[in-house]
Amino acid sequence: MTSGVFVTTSDFTAGAQRTADMAAMYGYRIELYDAKRFYDALKIAQRVRYKRGDKRNAPFSQPLPLMRSSFVRA
Repeated sequence: MTSGVFVTTSDFTAGAQRTADMAAMYGYRIELYDAKRFYDALKIAQRVRYKRGDKRNAPFSQPLPLMRSSFVRA
């Protein structure tokens, strides 16, 4: 293997970039995909951060149906 990709849905530390740069000096190309680059590559959008009382971005605008789990003993 001479290349790799690390993906995060957050941000990378400065140490991660230094490590990727050092690996490149030895012929190992490592691409770092942070959240913005990852979602841009997938061509999808991140959900806008939910604010309490904002019904437009509410995680569940309708109540979830009750479901009985097969792992729960009656």
